[in-house]
Amino acid sequence: MDVLIANNKLKAEAFLDEIEAKNPLFICTIATTETGKIPGLSAAGANPDFTDFTPPADAELLLLGKCKSIQGVPITPEGIPTPGLITMSALHLADIPVMVVNGGVKVKPQIPYVDLGGNSGRDIRTGNSVDNVEEVIERAKILGEQLAKASDYLVIGESIPGGTTTALGVLTALGINAQGKVSSTLPKNPHNLKAEVVAAGLKAAGEKFGSLAKNPIKAVSCMGDPMIAAMTGLAIGGARQAPVLIAGGTQMTAVLAVINALNPEALCNVAVGTTRWVAKDKNSDICGIVKQFCDVPVLAADLDFGPSKYPGLRIYETGLVKEGVGAGGSSIAAMAKTGGAVDKDILLKEIERNYALLMGTK
Repeated sequence: MDVLIANNKLKAEAFLDEIEAKNPLFICTIATTETGKIPGLSAAGANPDFTDFTPPADAELLLLGKCKSIQGVPITPEGIPTPGLITMSALHLADIPVMVVNGGVKVKPQIPYVDLGGNSGRDIRTGNSVDNVEEVIERAKILGEQLAKASDYLVIGESIPGGTTTALGVLTALGINAQGKVSSTLPKNPHNLKAEVVAAGLKAAGEKFGSLAKNPIKAVSCMGDPMIAAMTGLAIGGARQAPVLIAGGTQMTAVLAVINALNPEALCNVAVGTTRWVAKDKNSDICGIVKQFCDVPVLAADLDFGPSKYPGLRIYETGLVKEGVGAGGSSIAAMAKTGGAVDKDILLKEIERNYALLMGTK
């Protein structure tokens, strides 16, 4: 399989062996945060205000093959399409079912979804960013456990613009050194801006580095986003019944850290699935964050858009976007389910086909 192992080789290989030829369920967890509208933080939308529409549009794309909340598909300011295009292609090739879970969005998707009763997040500079964190986690645990009973394993992805900054906020509050280590959708990672936003949030909350190490619920409430709460519960509940592949970039380290603080034994059944672009990113360090508090394996889909005939896909190789909507985890799941019959070359052809259809390109 075209899967790279970024750390903990033995555990990673055991996880891959366990999911090979198995039937997963892909869960797309959607949420929004006002943090994502801070200028210069995220490329997940044509402009900051558009980020409210990105998660519902991503979810619609996975289920319908097109978006209803917007015209076209979510794009970066440079016109690069959502990584949901990768996820949609991988899930289609391997015939993997999809469920959408709403952790808290401003704009509801025009498709069936499960609602956890969460609200869209506030700007973390307020020091009070997420409502009913504990309630959402408990509901998500129930849902995750039930869904894991109905499938061989769960792949849980996310769509939330601004999520690496809220991840940095939660990690910092929990006492994990992630400064300069979280990734970005932008080719030039705005580490200084993220640090300033997190510092302002901690000050507003009356907290400091590590002061909430024993209170992860409050860490998410003050400095996090609704996706972290939802995915934490889904993963804890799911891991009681089956393996869980949490699909995403450095945001997943915040989810792991909260799980570790709440229910560390759940991590024995969890791996991270990301992309080569995140795993090899010189401006972030997903494994460096993880190893500070757990030994969860990090797997990376070895995607390569260098040979693509479309400039809008080749640009991924420059470090733009990198991950999102569970692109890496869904690709790994497609490769595992088909025993490697779906490889990165076949996947690229399907992505190009869908790119041409959705972007109106020949």
